[in-house]
Amino acid sequence: MDQLCKEPHLDIVVEENEIVDGAKKIIKKIRPTWPLNNLHFKFLKYVFLNKIKIKIYLKNIIFTDGITNKLIGVWYAEHYNEMVLIRVYGHKTDLLINRKDETRNIRILNKAGFTHSIYATFNNGLAYQFIEGNILTIETVRDPKIYILIAKRMAQMHKLKPEDVEISKEACIWNKLEKFMEIMPKKFIDDIKQARFEKLIKPFIILKQNYQVLKKELISLDNDIVFAHNDLLLGNILYNQKENTVTFIDFEYTAYNYQAFDIANHFAEFAGNINTHTKYFL
Repeated sequence: MDQLCKEPHLDIVVEENEIVDGAKKIIKKIRPTWPLNNLHFKFLKYVFLNKIKIKIYLKNIIFTDGITNKLIGVWYAEHYNEMVLIRVYGHKTDLLINRKDETRNIRILNKAGFTHSIYATFNNGLAYQFIEGNILTIETVRDPKIYILIAKRMAQMHKLKPEDVEISKEACIWNKLEKFMEIMPKKFIDDIKQARFEKLIKPFIILKQNYQVLKKELISLDNDIVFAHNDLLLGNILYNQKENTVTFIDFEYTAYNYQAFDIANHFAEFAGNINTHTKYFL
């Protein structure tokens, strides 16, 4: 396999409350001919409601609550399709997400023709290509002409065999679950939060026992392990009606995993999603 081209890294930190200024610094480096005084900006934020990741698009407004990734689109007049997307990683999201793996996955999938390219990384984020399309809704995901495209693209992705020696070929789900159990809160100082926590969540020792039983049973099924997206919720699939194509985005959890998990997770994600009518157009 040919060596994947690595994008430049910029020694820049984009502050969450100064995203426009930070975006200008990025653009100055990667698009030096763009007119800095004539740039246009639009914002997106990932928020989590009831454990569901939702994309919210805004103009000249940035939310700041919760654990988020913030995204800004930058372009200038009459060059909308050349827009650069600049994503700033959410606070502490690196506790569960390996950003080095994420950018490597994007390179692999871009080389295969499956997703956007990366223009540059910086100390707390990345700049990448804008792909036109709409995120799916609970209606469009059930459209036969669209879900066939999703199935084909998922199958194509599952057939990829990246040869990077740093990529583990073991199912990632167990490592992710163990990491989540490691960082999850075990106790709250606030009495109300603690009472709610005890009501909704089983004691950690029970969770750990259940995990061990589940791991033993599922490993014995010997399901195929493939290069999987692992997070195919509606907001991570773009549909371009003009070209009749779908594109997967957001590869934070992409890794080798059980094929059955990737398929089942897609159905589980879209069955429980909300507020999915937001368009991906910036």
